[in-house]
Amino acid sequence: MEPPPASAAAYESFYGLVEPPFSAAADLKFLYHSTAHDHAAQSLLSAMARHDQLVVLVGQEGVGKTMLCRVVMGGTRPPHVDSFIADPRSMSTSC
Repeated sequence: MEPPPASAAAYESFYGLVEPPFSAAADLKFLYHSTAHDHAAQSLLSAMARHDQLVVLVGQEGVGKTMLCRVVMGGTRPPHVDSFIADPRSMSTSC
């Protein structure tokens, strides 16, 4: 078998992809519904239903926390007012 090509467009045709496999923003249609992800989503929804004032979701980098939060928040209905901070390290602590 020949090695895959070097350019991004060539990768798409080599592997039969119909769209680019990676982008800067996560595409919600690629959410992986593992048992752990579904449990975390249910925990977030339950916390919102209880009107918890703060919910923190932690996990290793790249496991899908941001995507999961976007999916959960996209499915909520008013009167919820939600806030989502994707990267707290980017927040300034000075006033």
